[in-house]
This record gives sequence, structure tokens and C-alpha cells, in this order.
Amino acid sequence: MTVVPGGTGATPLREAANGLFEQTLFPLVKNAIERRATTAVEGSFGSLPSFIACAGAELTHAGGCVLLVVAHLDEADDAIEELRSLGVEALPFPAIEVLPGETSPSADLTVARLAVVRRLAEGSPPRVIVAPIAALMQSVPEPKRMASLVRDIVPGARISPTELVGWLVEGGYRRVESIESPGEVAVRGGIIDICPPGGTTPIRLDFFGDEVERIFEIDIATQASDRKIDKVELIAVALDAVLGDAKTGAGAQSFAECLPMGTVTVLAEMSEIIEQARAYWDRVRDGRGVYGPPATLSAIANRSVATLELHAFGSAGGAAQRLGARAVPVFSEDAANSAGEVAALAQGRVAVIVCESDGERARMAELLAMHIQVGTVALAIGHLARGFLLDAEQRSFLLVPASEVLHRPPVRRRGRTLAGGR
Repeated sequence: MTVVPGGTGATPLREAANGLFEQTLFPLVKNAIERRATTAVEGSFGSLPSFIACAGAELTHAGGCVLLVVAHLDEADDAIEELRSLGVEALPFPAIEVLPGETSPSADLTVARLAVVRRLAEGSPPRVIVAPIAALMQSVPEPKRMASLVRDIVPGARISPTELVGWLVEGGYRRVESIESPGEVAVRGGIIDICPPGGTTPIRLDFFGDEVERIFEIDIATQASDRKIDKVELIAVALDAVLGDAKTGAGAQSFAECLPMGTVTVLAEMSEIIEQARAYWDRVRDGRGVYGPPATLSAIANRSVATLELHAFGSAGGAAQRLGARAVPVFSEDAANSAGEVAALAQGRVAVIVCESDGERARMAELLAMHIQVGTVALAIGHLARGFLLDAEQRSFLLVPASEVLHRPPVRRRGRTLAGGR
């Protein structure tokens, strides 16, 4: 087997899968862009949508963007990690969720949504945006309202501490005696401690009158000032602040309107996306700022230079481009036998096993050495949630995560964060 090393340039996974891109994925996406229309693609299995989105990102010009739409929330998490393993800048655009017993959504999710909207408004979109369909059905603030939802604070800025605390509370922060959790703010004389949502480091604003004298990171455990910083970004997180007027929804718009013209859209498993969109639409209680499935998909199509509708099997339209991928079979529970089955599948194919760690790669190399010669299978570090086989005219490919071979739960390096609601 071949161990693909890390290094500069392409990631190990992207380097190992280069033949798949050159022979199959680049021609597929180029054809869709040249047609400037919707292309139905049959035979999309496993994590192949992430690879197609990566191909789109590499083919789009600077300032361009790929929108990868998935049906389920956990699929979005996996796609983000897969794209990053392929060396692509990918940002999540999560759905706002309110858990049972809560009255507002997770602040972390709201911050993540506004971060994407702000990037788009500033004309610096990420290479790929990954979004479950429910997220795209939910409205976002109009551009003119972004200034009231986001504040950049630097030392020397003149701000009324009272006004700033009022803005934070109105924007969804909780005023407490001392900060402990994301979304909290505390005031002691001329000092304001803030624990922003979204995993951002807690900060301390040291005021002299109405002037921000210094900004520090702080340690939650000791409440002591730490490293001095030059700038902090604060974002309002309240549902009403994000969705617009509580009664009319005024001040909000469809997320599709934020996308740059010429976006390449990849719809991962179209039938499942439509089913999940209808299910979400049916259970929406607060319809303010929520768009129906047809309106959402139509608005996205209007901003897209090309749309690739991916289908595992047949497409509703009849005529479709056939990709020829299929699911990887379930392997034996015995690790040695499982490695032998992978070795058999690798015969005559470009085969890549994707490992989450050096230890997992060493284990796979040990098992495969019992069945095949060195160089037959590439072992690359990265993240792959679901494997796939793709038999093309010139060359066939096998990509499989080591977790499927070893029957281990896949590693989640990041999870969907739902904490922070109230």
C-alpha cells in the first residue's frame, strides 16, 4: 500500500484522489457550467457530493462560490470536514433550531449564520457554503441591518458602556454577575466582561469614561485578564434581531439573495432534500421569515450559473448524466477478513482508504500487508464519512473510510452545537 504523506499544497486526501478529479469530476462540473443550466446526475453515492463540491470550488473564479445543499444536519457536519480534508475553505450555514423548553435558538448557530451572511455582503465568500435545506428556507437580515447586528470594537473607540450593554441585552445576551457561559455579559464599574457565543474567547473591555482603553482575553475559571487583543467582533443573537420584525418579519430576506451571481449549486440527493424541505415546512410554527421549498429552490437557481442535481438512482426528469458510482458493500466484522475484501475490491481500481489518524493508518497498513503488495492501495489522512465505488470508462475508483473497514464509529472532529438556547 502507499502511504500518502502530508505537506505543502494539496492535502493527502486531495492528492490521493487526483485521478478521480481529473478524469471524472472536473469534466462533470465543467459541462454543467458550460450548459449554464440544471444538470441531473445519476449514480451519486456516499460522500461523492463533497468531492463534486470540491471540484466546483477549484473551477470557479476568485470571488465565486459553491453552495452544497444537503438534506440532513449531520450530513452538513460531515461535508464540512470532508471538504476541509480536501483542502477547501468550507463554512457551515446552519439551520436555526429551538430545542424543547427553550424560547430562543442556539446562539452559536445564529452567529455562524450571520458570519456567512457578512462574508457574502463584504464580497469575500468562502469557497464552499454547506447548508441543510431547512437553513436555506430561513430568512437572514437585509444588508442594511447588518451594521446594527455586528459591532467591531477596538482600543480607543468611543462607546457609551451603558449603550453597549443595552445593545448586547437587546441582541440576546444575558446580564449576569460574572460570566460563565456563552451569551453572557457582566458589568463591574468601568469593566465589561463578555462571553460571546460561537466558541469565541471571552473578552474584557476596560473603559475610561466612554473610551475603550484596553481589550483583553480573560480566563473564565479565574476571571483574570489574559492576552491583550487589538479588536473584537460582537454579534447580536436574538431571534427577533435576526429574523426581523416580530409581527411582519420586515427587515429580512431570503438567503439566496445574498449569494453571488454565478454560484455553482450542488444538490446532494434531490429527492431527500425535497422530502426534508416539505417536512420542515409542515412543522413550522412561526412562519415568519420562512420560505417554502419551491420558492427557496427557485431563488437559489436564479443566482446559480449551474446547478447539479445529484440522484442515487433515477431522476424525475428522465434524461440525466450517469456518473456510475455505487455504494461500498458492508465488510466482514473480522478486521483481517475485511481488509482482504477491500484488497479484492481494489484490484483494477485506484483505491484510497481514508484514515482519521496516524494510528489508524498504521493499523490499516498492517492488515492490508497480509493481502496485497505495497502501492496497491493509498492510505491518506483525512475525513470521509461514507465510501463509494465509481466505475468510469477509463479508470475505476474506490474510496472508503477506515472506519467502515474496521467497523469503528467515525470520528467527529466537530459537532452540531445546540447549546446556548434559552
